Amino acid sequence: MQKRNNLWAILYVSSAMKDLSPADVEYYLNLNKEFRIKSQISGIVVLAQNNVLVLQEGEKENVKTEFEAEKKHPAQHSLIKVFDGPIEGRYFEDFPLAFKPIGNPDLAHLDDFTKPNTKEYLDEILDLDQSVPKIIKEFIQNNS
Repeated sequence: MQKRNNLWAILYVSSAMKDLSPADVEYYLNLNKEFRIKSQISGIVVLAQNNVLVLQEGEKENVKTEFEAEKKHPAQHSLIKVFDGPIEGRYFEDFPLAFKPIGNPDLAHLDDFTKPNTKEYLDEILDLDQSVPKIIKEFIQNNS
């Protein structure tokens, strides 16, 4: 976990406005990855049916700006912020936008955590005794 002084995270859940095709999901992931690289934001998206959990982590101002833009995105509704605060280090420092689909085999090819080393990476994060990983782990368990 990378350590910095001004690291911030926002974790939220929302619902997709419509069923997304695998092509739609891949398009949105690629578009958001490019933006996040430029904004130096990392994190994860977990998609379970039409339920979405998103973690944004990075410099506080960048994360808050990204969250404000996400709130206005027409592809989602019922956005609920479940964590908004400082973090000691990035959980997904190697991923501008990691993706974990649950319950949709058509999206398995987009899953960033299918290889043994990346699966172990995610498992180690989810086992941390900290608020953000606990919330992500509960979301995955409750939607699996």
